Amino acid sequence: MYEFDLSKKEKKELKIDDAFGFCDGSNVYIRETYSTPFWYFFKKLNSLGLYCFYDGFTSNYSVLPNTGYNSSSHIGVAKSVGTASMIIIGKVIDINKGEVTELSKSSLKSILENDEELLNRFKDEEDKKDKIREYITEYSEKHKADGIYCRDYTLNEETANVVLLRNEKDTSFNAYFERVYHTLKINPAFTEVTLKEEYFTNGNTQTTGIIAKHNFENYEPSLHRVGIWVSYYETGVPKKTITYNITGDVLGSEEFDESGKLTKSRSKNN
Repeated sequence: MYEFDLSKKEKKELKIDDAFGFCDGSNVYIRETYSTPFWYFFKKLNSLGLYCFYDGFTSNYSVLPNTGYNSSSHIGVAKSVGTASMIIIGKVIDINKGEVTELSKSSLKSILENDEELLNRFKDEEDKKDKIREYITEYSEKHKADGIYCRDYTLNEETANVVLLRNEKDTSFNAYFERVYHTLKINPAFTEVTLKEEYFTNGNTQTTGIIAKHNFENYEPSLHRVGIWVSYYETGVPKKTITYNITGDVLGSEEFDESGKLTKSRSKNN
């Protein structure tokens, strides 16, 4: 991502053809490229957060030769022959993964699976199509703490243990695993991070947890279970959780009945 001050009169022409995105001092733009025909646009992000929303394009071949397109929502060029029709469609970019997804009712539901309250509320909406932007914005704001940590900041044992704590933004175990996995995965303190999942024959998750190898001082580099590990009943209801610190020590556990009610809780101190 590049940042340019485009307000200076003396600026020279900027060559940003290969940039993933840039900021003009007020707005952030990301690149969209189409191979057939060749054209690219820098699309303005309408919202910033865990999921950034913008108006993308789908295209029907072809476009006018060497045409430039500029508006309040995008900057771009196209190089081809003929005529074109461009269909605007809502898209989001996942800041954790850098993946772009066309925003539809089905893709929104997949994102909202990490937030049971928002998902159920969206399912009850009568005009779901008109509510998509509203819900992705609310989810992104609500889950902004799930976003990635700065790549240049190296976690130590103390700060890594803070990352492993479940917080109010972790509205489900899936949201917790998503946040912790991506935070550790990109951090230079960790040489290996894996999200482990085992399944029942019916396809439901049996066990989920994270293993990681760190390079902290005074520790041998080896894989450890870290954070919360969850085992489930075949129905999908959590059966037991075991919590580990960043060096693999057990901190506590909880057990649940088949209705999800807590039946037993243990901690390292009792």
